[in-house]
Amino acid sequence: MDSVFLFARSLLLVASVLPLRAIGQADNVARCNVASPISQNLLGQDDCAIATSLKGICLGDLTPLRPLPFGFVYQGPELAYNTVNPCTCSTVFYTMVSACAWCQGGKIGMYSEWIGNCSTKMDLIGFPGTLPIGTSIPHWAYTDPDATGGTFNASTALLVGGTPETTAIPSRISGAKQSHMGAIVGGVAAGVLVVVVAVMGLVLWIWYKRRQEKVPIMNNPGCPPTPSTMQQPLTPPVTFENSAFYDPTRPTSSNPSYPGSPVQTTYPQSPPPGPVRHPGLPEIYDT
Repeated sequence: MDSVFLFARSLLLVASVLPLRAIGQADNVARCNVASPISQNLLGQDDCAIATSLKGICLGDLTPLRPLPFGFVYQGPELAYNTVNPCTCSTVFYTMVSACAWCQGGKIGMYSEWIGNCSTKMDLIGFPGTLPIGTSIPHWAYTDPDATGGTFNASTALLVGGTPETTAIPSRISGAKQSHMGAIVGGVAAGVLVVVVAVMGLVLWIWYKRRQEKVPIMNNPGCPPTPSTMQQPLTPPVTFENSAFYDPTRPTSSNPSYPGSPVQTTYPQSPPPGPVRHPGLPEIYDT
């Protein structure tokens, strides 16, 4: 009788702490039974579903957490089950598993006990894994447990709030962003090219206008005459009176090439007989 009692007691001690690895059947799924703003995220996942999703990221095991019996706690990472890594030792994973226990009305273990098998380098504040599509982590899950008495605190989580939530970026959205980025870069490059061409054209136009202004404008009634375009007084015409060929016996006048002179030269219809004499120059006579 005593041996049966000791055996039953041993089973209770072993079962008092539940490991994170899969135990039980698929329909034996932990679910929140507490209605609270911190019992689910904006996607409608309750805390236990979020904890299961994070377990799949950390361990590659998507088996749901099993329901937590009254008085029991979820056990932290164990070396025997090869579940010790920076992901399972992180504060976010501990907080979500503890929130799953809380929303079931179960006990919550201390963070120092959770990381009992973790090295100092694995004790991470935050979550190092990449979230899958369809999962989001509430903002309060990033609260450091050491700042709330070394454990998950539901009251602090309510004060911190669940938004903004950390979500995964779908690959199709990422590709669309890359496509938009390429279009944006191309548009910017084209815009810069247009601006450069416009500036060059403006510079050339200004240069051309300034050059045109330096060229004197002749006979333009719209512009006042400049010193270079003003008509200078004509030089008096050269007359035969001032020439060495002047003959006092012949009538003289101003150069007939300047019409309007007061005196015009009159030549006879036929030249006078005899040689033309040019006083002052050597002459040859027929004998």
